[in-house]
Amino acid sequence: MKIKYPEIYANIEVLSPIDRETWLLIAEACGVSESSRVIELASGKGAFARFLAEKFGCKVDGFDNDPEFVTYSAKVAAKEGLSSLLEFRCHDINSLEVRPHVYDLGVCLGALYIFREAGWKVLTKAVKPEGYLAISDIYCKKTPAPEALMAVFFEEEDQSLTLKDLRRWYTERGFKILREEECSRKAWIEYYDVTRETFQTLAKEYASDEAVQKEIAEAAKEDKLVRGFGEEFVGYMTFMMKRS
Repeated sequence: MKIKYPEIYANIEVLSPIDRETWLLIAEACGVSESSRVIELASGKGAFARFLAEKFGCKVDGFDNDPEFVTYSAKVAAKEGLSSLLEFRCHDINSLEVRPHVYDLGVCLGALYIFREAGWKVLTKAVKPEGYLAISDIYCKKTPAPEALMAVFFEEEDQSLTLKDLRRWYTERGFKILREEECSRKAWIEYYDVTRETFQTLAKEYASDEAVQKEIAEAAKEDKLVRGFGEEFVGYMTFMMKRS
């Protein structure tokens, strides 16, 4: 891929569609306090970690495989005086080793599908026996869904498809779902409004690069599908859970 993720997300702090109110609901449902330790996988530009540190004074360790995101997160944390609470490290989640039962809360907002089994293994190992998880996951609201939509959002062979499938996936692995919070249509569209503007800018910047133009066209499919079919077919749920 010629376009780097930091270019795609240059004008957005939160790298997935989520209502900011959901962040507070996560903290409340999972008992976050000043004494909490949190691990976040795919921490992106560090927005959620900063929220927790600012609001509750807790410590957060963020892991992301993009070095530019990690550098950015650390820089902003330092600028906001949060370096003593936040640590960001660059690491491939598929090979990440963590100490067992250290964290009160494990978080992955919108990226678990990329490394589902490996990420789940890290989170469940890292979190204490009485600990919590907060995970945002995509699901299909109604089946059958249009083939084009399935190809973009549900292309993984072993991916859970419906909300019922997701619930079963988590509960069969020893967690009780405490709360579910659906991402609003408004948050979806606001997120894609920003990324659409970025792709338009990149299209002009790389006007003579055919490979980049193809990448932009491919990425734009997601935007069009969400606007055309998302309300009816695509859901984005945040699950707040505790070991059962």
